[in-house]
Amino acid sequence: MRAARLGGRGAVDTNIRVGATDESEAALAAGIPVGRTASTEEVAAVITFLSSEDAGYLTGTTVDINGGSHIH
Repeated sequence: MRAARLGGRGAVDTNIRVGATDESEAALAAGIPVGRTASTEEVAAVITFLSSEDAGYLTGTTVDINGGSHIH
């Protein structure tokens, strides 16, 4: 299986945002319908599923891991 594109519009709680203030983090989370950023474990769970035999029948699918921030 080849992933053509990983990443997207979702905010994930990683150290890439090091230096962000509590206020900016709260503002970011407030703008997400579920009220928080994704954990790396949540993103990894989706990738694990998509890499598994259970996802073998999926083709041309986009999975938005974004807490409802972007809905098609």
